[in-house]
Amino acid sequence: MIWLDCHIPRDLPVRFDRKEKKVIVYDFSLSLNPFVQRRSAIKIFDWGVIEADLTKQAGFNGKAYMVRYALVLVVCKPGTPEVVDRITLKGNDMTIKGLQAMWAYVRRYMSEGTANLPTEKPRLQSISFRRSFFTYMPYFDPSAEGADYRSRMQAIDVILAFFMMWLFWVWLPMGLCHYIAMKCAPEPKWPAEIETF
Repeated sequence: MIWLDCHIPRDLPVRFDRKEKKVIVYDFSLSLNPFVQRRSAIKIFDWGVIEADLTKQAGFNGKAYMVRYALVLVVCKPGTPEVVDRITLKGNDMTIKGLQAMWAYVRRYMSEGTANLPTEKPRLQSISFRRSFFTYMPYFDPSAEGADYRSRMQAIDVILAFFMMWLFWVWLPMGLCHYIAMKCAPEPKWPAEIETF
């Protein structure tokens, strides 16, 4: 599992090309077999065949019932409901509000461009020990990033944080492992022909 964690790319980016009406996905083959050669692949889809699903994953681990949501892009055959591929745009969210806002943002960009988009801060790409250490408990981060996260918390987030903080003894070592895995993981590289899009 350590080998697998350190060889998966840091991120699997998705590009939305408004001019060409294309969605370009950086994909990576996954397998639990550590001896299988994994390859990255670039997939290009027409925007017109993309739909979105909000998925819910729930389960009981013996002590707590956990629920997580994800925004999944569904690629269908043109003119049919037959699914060709699925792309997770964002996952592991505790609520659907941010995922709905993300999909609305993407749709607005693809239809209207950047003129009417709300201002969004870009996600920080750099690897930092502090950020990784608090990756599972960002509400405890003493930095400005933590203050920003706390300012955006809704009532449900505060309640969930209260229940999750009792597991800090699990989250902190997981944050340390996250830092090591992210430092070892390769950064995704777009081919030169994709960079021109």
